[in-house]
Amino acid sequence: MRRQSKVFMVFAFILLVYTKSYSACSNDPARIIHDINVFLSTIKNMFPLKLGGVTLVPGGSPESYNAPPDIPSSPICICMNPFPRIGLTLNYWEVAAIVETVKDPYCFPGLGLNVPLGINSLAAGADQMGQGGHKKVGDDKKFVQFNAYTFNPIKYLQLFLDSACFNFKEEFFYMSVVDFFWNDDMWSLVVNPECVVLGSPPAQIACNFIDSMAATGKMPIDVLFWCNGAHSVCPLTGSVKSNNLFAANAATLEKAVYSLHRRGILWGWLGSQALCGPYYQPIWKKTAYNKQVIFPVPHPNRVPVGYPSMIYDRVKNPYVGSKADNFAWFLYRYRSCCAF
Repeated sequence: MRRQSKVFMVFAFILLVYTKSYSACSNDPARIIHDINVFLSTIKNMFPLKLGGVTLVPGGSPESYNAPPDIPSSPICICMNPFPRIGLTLNYWEVAAIVETVKDPYCFPGLGLNVPLGINSLAAGADQMGQGGHKKVGDDKKFVQFNAYTFNPIKYLQLFLDSACFNFKEEFFYMSVVDFFWNDDMWSLVVNPECVVLGSPPAQIACNFIDSMAATGKMPIDVLFWCNGAHSVCPLTGSVKSNNLFAANAATLEKAVYSLHRRGILWGWLGSQALCGPYYQPIWKKTAYNKQVIFPVPHPNRVPVGYPSMIYDRVKNPYVGSKADNFAWFLYRYRSCCAF
């Protein structure tokens, strides 16, 4: 924890000191405090907390489900790593990362920072069409960039005393603007060939009529892994079909999570298979994730993958100018662990 905190402090210090006049967005060094405050003020989102199959702390989000359908059934667990132990299953929601969906690819609204390129960032790959991360390809199509990095306040604030659940290192920092495959629909098929089939009209029908209804009912369908509500993760790039800017950003966050699983950056932490540690999971399990917008206007509740944005998008993008159209989200992940 101390090592990761130092990395973030050094990174923030460099950006604050050396930011040039060509900022993609405004600096706000207090933003990380804002993120912690949002987490603490909406801490109900990590509940219910279950230990040994018994709910210790009730609660949860009124706009989502309490737990995925495949949590461990046994209250007792046995692990050999990081040391031999018999314990009780611990299940809860945790903030695993901050994901930023941005108009300005070198902007980090979750940290209140921008990358000092020394040149005009909008001319340095932010957008080939000169309109920032949200390429206006058409009235119903946008192109969105994202940044994702580890952010686990439960671990940082040491809210749980059991160290066995936090002995697994998970540190990543990812910018889609430097990912060649994220920025080209055709080249993305090289690393994601499944999208040739899953991006077809018949596959999209399953998203429009089946998964969208399930997500509206607060329980997306894991078998339809290529769907995120009425949207599709294909193509696995920043291209999103939507007339609504907020909806496009919400869909981009979900595509980003799927993309990070395909690249082996995010692993599985849910179910009996994850009690003793995370496992490689190239195809995501949608019910393991929820999201919560925290900037520019926080939403009080976590919501499921594919949840219709029209239900909660009111006044979520109030700014104009450099602060507009840049969003930050908490990525909630359901955690199964063998504690004590």
